[in-house]
Amino acid sequence: SASTDPDSDEAGALMFEWACYRLDGLRTACRDANGLPLVLPAGVDASVVVLPPGSLPFSADPNAYYYFSVTVSTPSKTPASFTMPVQIVGPGVPTATIASLGSSMRSDGSLQVNAGERLVFRGEC
Repeated sequence: SASTDPDSDEAGALMFEWACYRLDGLRTACRDANGLPLVLPAGVDASVVVLPPGSLPFSADPNAYYYFSVTVSTPSKTPASFTMPVQIVGPGVPTATIASLGSSMRSDGSLQVNAGERLVFRGEC
């Protein structure tokens, strides 16, 4: 739904203009997961932006951010802007462990198994 300025007598609704950029040494426009320019909405019905999962590629660089900005305006007032950094992280990596059945754990974390016994491991996640 359209947003309005409660402090205004104007009949018009607020206008929203969204932008996305990255700082990779230079300010560059955001690209989607397919390498195409990211298209964001604008207008009176653009107060909310929803990007489906996987829309933006993630980076292994812990300092890599997308910067989303919105400028809100009406015909008679000075536009106001806000920018928020967003970091897209990769899918979580499960923790894997190995358990040994029927052997003895030593104080240094290694297993002690008699040469004549069967060695059984179980992987867990």
